[in-house]
Amino acid sequence: AAVAVADAENCVCGYTYSCYPADEMMLLTCHGCKQISHGHCVGYTRTDVKRYHGGVAKAVGASTRASASAERAAEAAASTAAAAAAAEAAKHTALVPVVAADAAVAAQGVATAAAAAVAVAAAKAVAAVAAVAAAKMTPQYVCGACVAKRAGAAVSGPCGATLVVCPSPILPQWRAEIARHAIPGAIRVVVYEGQPRGAGGPRANARSRAAAGGGDAGVVSAADLAAADVVLTTYDVLRNDLHHNPGPGEGSADAGASGTG
Repeated sequence: AAVAVADAENCVCGYTYSCYPADEMMLLTCHGCKQISHGHCVGYTRTDVKRYHGGVAKAVGASTRASASAERAAEAAASTAAAAAAAEAAKHTALVPVVAADAAVAAQGVATAAAAAVAVAAAKAVAAVAAVAAAKMTPQYVCGACVAKRAGAAVSGPCGATLVVCPSPILPQWRAEIARHAIPGAIRVVVYEGQPRGAGGPRANARSRAAAGGGDAGVVSAADLAAADVVLTTYDVLRNDLHHNPGPGEGSADAGASGTG
């Protein structure tokens, strides 16, 4: 979500917005708790930040050009409308009425086309403004504390999920067999690849969200597992999770860097 305040005092680094140049800054608002963090403190690289600012600058430039084009179109339409009105008035006093009438019709056609061009240019300007707003929207981000909270939420009640634990090389085969023998959409399959180690930046989040079916920052909760028909995972994943205790400190620069490669 877009950040409305210029402060990130709750970032894991402890520094505020003013400590960094504006063109090197990307502030992220946690989708859960709404706390603000610096992008590079939660796994976003300098390249990611530059790409973000580049996208904003490109959208702003396009919006400026579209607005200027709309203004020129409006000026041209006003000019052609005045010319059409003058031609219409002139045909009543012209020495050759037929010629004047033809000129009036032609002028009116030009004015109509100019008015249509104004509508098109105005629509493009509105779309360009919307594109600027979209470019300024920062990526969806969930802080380490919210990751830990969702990942650790307990669920009580019956669970009908079938858990399949297999060696890592066999996991794709399980997925392929289920896809081949089951009616599409009839079985909800969750591939559990472990909980994210902090925010991890855009690439790590994209990978984990895909595995979790689009959940917050790839977090797979107990409710997600209980709601599935089949849960696929590997011995390596479970072994890693045995030694992983997600805490509020995750999402720091160190934790995020591990997810960006």
